[in-house]
Amino acid sequence: NRAANDATTVRNSLVWIANIAPTGAVTIDGNPSSLSSTPAGTNYNVRVTANQVLNLVPTMNASLGTFDGSFVGSGKVYTDSLLIEDSTLRGTGTFSNLSMTGLSNLVGTVISSGSSYEVAGFPLRQLTVPAYSQTVAIGTSVENFNQTRFRYAGTSEWLTRRTNTSNFVKGFTITDSAGNYDPDGDYAFITDLAFANSNSSGTLKVDIEEQT
Repeated sequence: NRAANDATTVRNSLVWIANIAPTGAVTIDGNPSSLSSTPAGTNYNVRVTANQVLNLVPTMNASLGTFDGSFVGSGKVYTDSLLIEDSTLRGTGTFSNLSMTGLSNLVGTVISSGSSYEVAGFPLRQLTVPAYSQTVAIGTSVENFNQTRFRYAGTSEWLTRRTNTSNFVKGFTITDSAGNYDPDGDYAFITDLAFANSNSSGTLKVDIEEQT
């Protein structure tokens, strides 16, 4: 603020003072309880919000899923797309190796919140059961057996969830490729042997989903 010859000049300046390394909070848009997959893959928007303006684009790794590329954004907020595919392992994933450079060129690596996430579930998908087979490949692994539902396509009745492969009318379970009960397997198993054997044409369609 300068006064001279009855004239006043006012200049305002914004000064960023950052003498500590930045930290970042990680969130996933929509705050899903878990990240599910589809045959084509599902993208989730991952957001890093720093506690100060950054000088460079941050980098970060994900233990489950694949980041689409580099983070984009400005100021304190940057985003990248995380791809979850049917082949992605199920379970708890972690974000790690975060690197953020503040305006003072101090590098921060601390994730203040949101360092973990769950990969589980898949939306309703329709499968075609091979002729005379009790098993059909799901295309991905089950993470939560108790959240899995199965029905014959075109019907509204969900079959009874079973913890073994013994004969049971209107029932299903989850198995490995050999037909052995496995709650984390990647095959659905029709426990009604007679019904499975009636599918001589291999055109039986079924619906399955793992809810999240």
